[in-house]
Amino acid sequence: MVHTLPDYTSKYKNLTISNVTDFAENAARLGSIVSYDRRGNVVLLDDFEGAVLHWNTAIRGVGAGITLSTINQKSGDQSAKLVTGAAINDYASLYRRMPVPVIKRLGFEISLIPEEDVDSTSIYGEIYTGTRRLVPEMRLDTVNDNLEYRNNVDAHTRIDDIDLLDAADECWLTMKMVIDYETEEYVRFILNNTEYDLTGTALRATNNGTAPHMYISIASWKVALVNTTTYVDNFVLTQNEV
Repeated sequence: MVHTLPDYTSKYKNLTISNVTDFAENAARLGSIVSYDRRGNVVLLDDFEGAVLHWNTAIRGVGAGITLSTINQKSGDQSAKLVTGAAINDYASLYRRMPVPVIKRLGFEISLIPEEDVDSTSIYGEIYTGTRRLVPEMRLDTVNDNLEYRNNVDAHTRIDDIDLLDAADECWLTMKMVIDYETEEYVRFILNNTEYDLTGTALRATNNGTAPHMYISIASWKVALVNTTTYVDNFVLTQNEV
């Protein structure tokens, strides 16, 4: 009989995270922002740690603005601070246009802290294929405490009731949506530790001849007659999602 050391790779298996033999786990331990949901291959990261903001901005209303801030951060020293205007339906939005990585499954992840008077915060992953315009949206309705998606007739549909802490509690929320652009359907949403299976759910899709590109947006909308703030950190775009 052969006597050897125990098989540590099977004896000490983890239940909720990968072992250190996994390269994703090694990267997370070295400080990567890709530590929440590690499925997919990374296309783009932004931890908002630079001296300048690497996004375009769109704002509406008196007092609206978008800056880098050291007040709240999920990791590192900074996050993006989105301040809406002071009138109903004013907004603050980060956006960028880029080539489409692949018209298959893509994932979009952000972390955020919305203030109490924020109406909603959404992440959009819009793609123009040259013949089609595909408009998925994951939306946190912080007035009604709903998680929603934009459906195929361009309306918001509730997925679940959610209980959110506001900025005073300094609790970061993490949200991720995964889209199958080939089938023009949602795949799943993840909010904190809850995953929602949206397999077979059609997204908003229309015929459109705009040149192929991707339009990514993170937008905060307001409802009360005051300026409202949302902090955003750790954006991750992935492809080859399972």
